[in-house]
Amino acid sequence: MAIETNNTTENTPAHCHDCPNFADCRQAQNMTADTPPEEGWLYEGEVYCASCGGGDGEDTLYEGESDSPTHCSGCGVPIMHELTVDGVEYVREAIADNDGCCAELWPEVWADYL
Repeated sequence: MAIETNNTTENTPAHCHDCPNFADCRQAQNMTADTPPEEGWLYEGEVYCASCGGGDGEDTLYEGESDSPTHCSGCGVPIMHELTVDGVEYVREAIADNDGCCAELWPEVWADYL
């Protein structure tokens, strides 16, 4: 279910451009504040959105709490789920540290926890 990356400076947020993983990052194109979270599907230990093949009958809906935000293993879109107390702290610290990837997206997706 892997998706090829086609990251360019035109289709990714500026905070991604200096990252050493930029060329291979599957999340870069879906890390902007306007990227809505989607339902996730667990398949062979990975979580995928429906666009990347999740929910095809052999998958389990990804539900419950997590200690950190989850993103689709194929395209990086944020996956809807609850956060544990540790997860909330993790998100707050990452946002406070202005930690690259999550600085723009996580305050929007996880606003109810902040």
